[in-house]
Amino acid sequence: MADPSGKVQDGYSMRCTPQIFGASIDAFHFARKQIETELNSAIDNPLFFPEGSQYFAAGNFHGQPVAMAMDFLAIATAECASLAERHTNRMLNPALSGLPDFLVEGKGLNSGLMVAQYTRPRSAARTGSTATPRWWTTSVSPPTRRTTSTWAPWRCASTRRS
Repeated sequence: MADPSGKVQDGYSMRCTPQIFGASIDAFHFARKQIETELNSAIDNPLFFPEGSQYFAAGNFHGQPVAMAMDFLAIATAECASLAERHTNRMLNPALSGLPDFLVEGKGLNSGLMVAQYTRPRSAARTGSTATPRWWTTSVSPPTRRTTSTWAPWRCASTRRS
């Protein structure tokens, strides 16, 4: 049954907000748990145990848990940015909201929130472009060695910027 405005239903960006934000909040909690675990972990290589005169060389320094968590967080952030852009569009578009164009009465020098509408898609696109996972990247080093690198510092920096 349609409401008096003739709409059958709201767009996905409105109806799916709880599911999108819920999944994104879960991703944030997952990333936080991973980072807290890594901050409280032994990352020295090798690990020395003087009481038994032993040492273990391992990959405790590898940033894979942080890199994957940050990739997940970047994806969740991009999804929230995309949703925010759609909500901005719905609010500022009179055909969708019933409100004045760009929330301003009249035309002329006062453009209301037009700039917000024009910059929001660019911001969402930039955030989306940083959501490509980086943890799988490897780099090749001298002849017989292949070094895997998580690029975790790069991922952390790009997620922070998004």
